[in-house]
Amino acid sequence: MKLISDSQTSIWRVCHIRSVEASTKDGLMKLSYPQIFSQSFTSNFNRGLLFALATLLAASASAVNAAPISGTYDTRTADGSKTVAAGDTVGPWTLTSTDATASWVRLTFTVAPTFASLSDLNVVFVSPELNAQVNSDGPISQTVLNAGGGGGAPRLSLALDSDGDTLADKFMDIHLGSSPSFVDSPTALNLFSAMNLIGNNDTGRYDLSSAGGSVFTDYNAALSLAGTWTVLRGTVFLDSFGGADKTLGLTSINGAVVPEPSSIALAATGLVGMAVWIRRRKR
Repeated sequence: MKLISDSQTSIWRVCHIRSVEASTKDGLMKLSYPQIFSQSFTSNFNRGLLFALATLLAASASAVNAAPISGTYDTRTADGSKTVAAGDTVGPWTLTSTDATASWVRLTFTVAPTFASLSDLNVVFVSPELNAQVNSDGPISQTVLNAGGGGGAPRLSLALDSDGDTLADKFMDIHLGSSPSFVDSPTALNLFSAMNLIGNNDTGRYDLSSAGGSVFTDYNAALSLAGTWTVLRGTVFLDSFGGADKTLGLTSINGAVVPEPSSIALAATGLVGMAVWIRRRKR
């Protein structure tokens, strides 16, 4: 057994030298040729490695493979929220607001993702034409027509952990409705139900003032500021100013996460390293 160099592939292959007899027009002669046992292995190895890497990259790039966010809902009635039904952890819920009252529903994530790993974040809701006449305090006196959206509500507020201690120390508000005024009739507001807020660069949709950023900005600014921060929970708020009483029917807060690029690169490096080790063992 000896090593020979293959100039085309620039790798060393293990070869056996075997003598064979071959017939020619001039009679019998002896030939020596290398029988390369690594040929099949090299081909299969390359195909397998390429397939594994392609599968890894495809999985990481596809939003279809994103994992949905799970968590626990809370109406926060003890904090003054007027959400109906009080204490309901399933929903749907009815949120109402006046100059003196407000409502909110909070979803605390089971596994807190980083902001950058979110591939989807949306709120499913319906804004009715008429205001509800009841909240968690019982019957209330409200104007008949629902104001829809305006005055900074409805909005989704994210509680963020910027220093890794699992406690919220920063907050980010994301407005639901039409940019840049976010003043909408109920019909217009409903168009934004279930809209993905991740990647949305509408002017002013993101308010980063409670996180050290601009009060009127977009997703790119939020990603730059808070990409590595952990998102602990999301809360839908409904409040009013100047007599613009509102009602919102909330069904769910939804999201999905994908592996971050650093995790994918680490997995790819490990895969290549393992393949090289196996290849050396085969020699």
